[in-house]
This record gives sequence, C-alpha cells and structure tokens, in this order.
Amino acid sequence: MFLDSILEVTKLVVSGAVGGVAAAWSNWGLEKRRSKLAYRRELVMSWRKMVLDVTRTYENRQTEDISFTELVERQQAYFSLKPHLLSKTLDALKAEKNKENVEVVIGARKATINPPDRLVGLLTDDIARIEVKWDLV
Repeated sequence: MFLDSILEVTKLVVSGAVGGVAAAWSNWGLEKRRSKLAYRRELVMSWRKMVLDVTRTYENRQTEDISFTELVERQQAYFSLKPHLLSKTLDALKAEKNKENVEVVIGARKATINPPDRLVGLLTDDIARIEVKWDLV
C-alpha cells in the first residue's frame, strides 16, 4: 500500500514535469514565430522607407553624376533586400547604373527617360511580393 502511494506520487510528478516541458516548448514556438514576423515586418518597413528616401534624394540631387542604383546600393537596408530581388529587378538596376538608358531625341535636344520611375515600380513590386510570401498581409 505504501509502495502504491509512492508510485502514484511519482507518476504525478513525472506527468507534471512532462506537461510543464511541453507547455514551455509550445510557448517557445509561438514566441519564436511572433519574433520572426516582427523582424520581417521591420525589414519590409525599412525597405519601403529606403525606396522613398532614395527617390527623394535622386529627385533633389544637384548633379547628374550619381545614378539611382548607386544611391540604392549605399543604403544599409539594400543589403537585406538584395537576396530577395528578382533577377529582372537586379538586371534593371545594373542597366541603370551602367547608364544604359533609353534616349529620346526631341528636335535638336536629347532627353533621357527617367529610369527611377521604372526602378521604383520594380522595387515596390518585389517588396510587395516578399510581403505576401512571408504572410505579412
């Protein structure tokens, strides 16, 4: 009888310990997912801010010496975005950086089509695609 009660107490202690470990593991998994989602939201927010900041800087620049791509590449947020960009976007950024612009001749003057409009569109489309892929929307 005494042995039976010790056995019952042992079973209760073991089942309580197993239950506690399972609950802790479950909470850790939930917290890990929340943390990952928060980090991804911060990344997306920083990427959108980067595109806005670079666009404003490009529009307000004083000289034509710097390309839109060079401004993008100087941003810290670009390093986390670049691995997620589609090759189409990377190719367009490279072409703009290498001054492979489309030129339109108007009378005796030459004017270049503003490539940042297209690049901004490609970047924002890629950011939106990543946001959907990560289930943030």
